[in-house]
Amino acid sequence: MKNAITLILLFACSQLHATEITIPEALKQNLISLTVTGIDYKSDSVYVSSFYGPCINLRVKNISKTLVNLYEAPGRLLMPDDTDQQTIMMSEVIAITLQPGQEVKKRVRGFCTEAHDGAPNINTQFSFGSMASAHLLNLSKLINEKKIYDYTAQQAVWCLSDDEDPAYIYSDDDTAGASVLRKFVCKEKGIQYTAIPRVNKESPRLRYIEGQFDYTIQKPKTISLKVYNQSGQLVKNIVDGLLQPAGDYTYKYDFTMPLNDPSQPDQFIVVKFYMNGQLLSNSKHVLTQAH
Repeated sequence: MKNAITLILLFACSQLHATEITIPEALKQNLISLTVTGIDYKSDSVYVSSFYGPCINLRVKNISKTLVNLYEAPGRLLMPDDTDQQTIMMSEVIAITLQPGQEVKKRVRGFCTEAHDGAPNINTQFSFGSMASAHLLNLSKLINEKKIYDYTAQQAVWCLSDDEDPAYIYSDDDTAGASVLRKFVCKEKGIQYTAIPRVNKESPRLRYIEGQFDYTIQKPKTISLKVYNQSGQLVKNIVDGLLQPAGDYTYKYDFTMPLNDPSQPDQFIVVKFYMNGQLLSNSKHVLTQAH
């Protein structure tokens, strides 16, 4: 009896594994319906990139009469219906189990592989393409493993897809993660890795911002620095509610700002400086000039 139960369990496990299928194969077998689009970055109170990170909306429905287990490894390319827009490389594992008739909506993380093309938007329709080339595929696996989904990972992708300088791969928030990515990219490109200084040259869709506030505190107070774009969306919390004792201070800040549409004129951000919750000062940074 024990052997019989073991055989049944092994058979059940093998059947479960056999039903695991990629999304392109499930489409081919008419098991699912699928819609893949970009995101509406203007609708949220927080500004997000439309070309890296959680920039893809996926809606999938099981149209068969059986259970469907979908699995996608990092590295699948999403091809836009508009060839002037960017191809996106998915960079996380997707595992979805669908009962018959069940529909799932999911935000998927990915990265642009064409720095100089237009960024996707909510109207962009994507289809599933092939897996990325070897170098990008290896990078997507590393991104998924290390869970680095910010602009440093995007710069790493562009270093391989658009031959950008590895010195662009830099982060004040995660220097260790940036170093891992930079070392990996140098290895993939066959160039020597050195602890290079940050390159502040602007990439096609990223702007480097820096500045400082000088201030005096007479007694202990909290400070906050928040970044907003011209639409009033929160871009970044540089520091939030930091308690400082009395004294003279200089707070220097720098960060990288993604631009979903660099061709749009008169884009700017405002860094607002708060003390004990009250706005004390602000600094405007112009991102794009009028044509």
